[in-house]
Amino acid sequence: MKTYVDQHDLSSSFLGFRVSRLLDIIIEQGDDYLAQAGIVFPARINSTILLIDEYSEVSTNDIAGKLGHPHQLVAQRVELLLSLKLVTRVPDPYDNRRKVLKLTSKGKAQVKLLRRCLTDASSAFDRLFQELGVDLNQTLDNAYAAFLNQSLFERVHNLHTNQKKVAAARVGAGSDAR
Repeated sequence: MKTYVDQHDLSSSFLGFRVSRLLDIIIEQGDDYLAQAGIVFPARINSTILLIDEYSEVSTNDIAGKLGHPHQLVAQRVELLLSLKLVTRVPDPYDNRRKVLKLTSKGKAQVKLLRRCLTDASSAFDRLFQELGVDLNQTLDNAYAAFLNQSLFERVHNLHTNQKKVAAARVGAGSDAR
């Protein structure tokens, strides 16, 4: 279904809208897929619970740093995992001021199931990328790196600067021809 944005004269400027729309459908369908497989938490929490599994003693702050997410967002996700009894908070054996997260037996079972689901999802995404003729993960990583290297503001500014140079060159070329 074409939206207003898809048909707008400036539709190519709505890249964020399109990326957000793609994210929304992936999350929605991912949640459905995981729920049908018996996963009890939303897809947005996958990386958090996997990180807890892979690092034996990790705090909420550690997770935020490793994922590059705001602490408050990670804290909300951890609270959900705690309420579902998938993780527990225990004192850090090396630093009594810290609490670390550990998977419960229920959490370990969920992670085992999640890994199978993610393996299958990864294969499905690889097939999608072949169908599209583009590795979306690589393309998105490249776009992200490009925006880190040069902001949208800088790109627009350079566009205007280059347009002025071309216009000046045309004016100069016109006077040379006389």
